[in-house]
Amino acid sequence: ELLQNIDRAIHKLASSKRRVYVLYPIPELPSQVTKLIDSELSVNGDLVSIEGTERSWFEKRNEVIINHFKSTDYPDNVVLINPAHYFCGSEACFSTKGGRSLYFDDNHVSNYGASLIAEDIIQNKNSHTPLQ
Repeated sequence: ELLQNIDRAIHKLASSKRRVYVLYPIPELPSQVTKLIDSELSVNGDLVSIEGTERSWFEKRNEVIINHFKSTDYPDNVVLINPAHYFCGSEACFSTKGGRSLYFDDNHVSNYGASLIAEDIIQNKNSHTPLQ
């Protein structure tokens, strides 16, 4: 029923809006980003790319909604965005990237993390190509 409600909301928005952006789940961190940063600084002394969680764990935890979004046919003006493309590598999802925090806490993206997604939305706003 939850997935049907999500689909109804998406279709309703799509019927009255020029473009609708739908985000796949955003990877969560196992603990506060500040704890992960402190731990990494004490061990390695840098913040370049600090792992947050295994990508396989994130995908398993969210497989129902991920598979639903992948298999559902939405109207052409619905753009699906997968934040894992910005937050994860093939094996892990990161809490920092390039020395900058992707999160504000354990499950809310920072301004920088949000800007990675927003930049792609802005660049692709006139495209009908899904950002999956």
